[in-house]
Amino acid sequence: MRNRLNSTLLPAIAIALGLASASLPATAFAQAAVRATVNDQAITSYDVSQRIKLMKLFHQPSGDKAVLDDMIDETLLDQVAKRRGMSVPDSAVEERFNGIAKQVKLPPAQFAKALSSQGVQADTLRKFLRAQMMSGMVIKARARSIKVSEADVQAQIEKQGINTENATIKEFKLQQIVFVVPKGSSPGFVGQRQREAEAFRKRFAGCDGSLAQAKAMKGVVVLNMGRRDSAQVQGPPASARRSKRS
Repeated sequence: MRNRLNSTLLPAIAIALGLASASLPATAFAQAAVRATVNDQAITSYDVSQRIKLMKLFHQPSGDKAVLDDMIDETLLDQVAKRRGMSVPDSAVEERFNGIAKQVKLPPAQFAKALSSQGVQADTLRKFLRAQMMSGMVIKARARSIKVSEADVQAQIEKQGINTENATIKEFKLQQIVFVVPKGSSPGFVGQRQREAEAFRKRFAGCDGSLAQAKAMKGVVVLNMGRRDSAQVQGPPASARRSKRS
């Protein structure tokens, strides 16, 4: 009887395993589908989907094409940097990752689990942070390599008819304050976070004190968005600055 049961069960188990193994390549294939190739370096559907989830989590533009274009630019920049012998140390990336975890009042390991619960792997954020840091390094290196004489600057000013007495350009360090709302939160909690964000916006007194205050708040992340000069900053804030100077 025992042999008969075994001979009956084994084919059934084999069929079940066969079905399972047949489904895995399809899933793996979908994740590994190449969306773009940058000098033989592939960007897969999985890479793009992970970045989209990360951008949504931080309320950043998360359209498929925009995300893919950003990842292509980052890959090109990374390749240029490597050819110049530039790299971002893992320790620097980990320090930035731990800094964000500290902002949301979570130990790094628990922060990684929180990301995973939202469908985002911790390494996805690390790659994003590395790309941001690499971009800053390349831009600074390019700025150092460009030599412009005072005569060149004066000639360009005269060519564009700029009045140097009134022209002012200021550089701004942009930082975004994000009130994190976990995926699947109740409408009541979402409304609460919106009210908290609006209340913070109304009492925002300036970067010096308010950023430190934001970093001390639970569930709030301050993201570095790079630097812009006054000619690149558009919208009401830029208009407000111009009106203050006039």
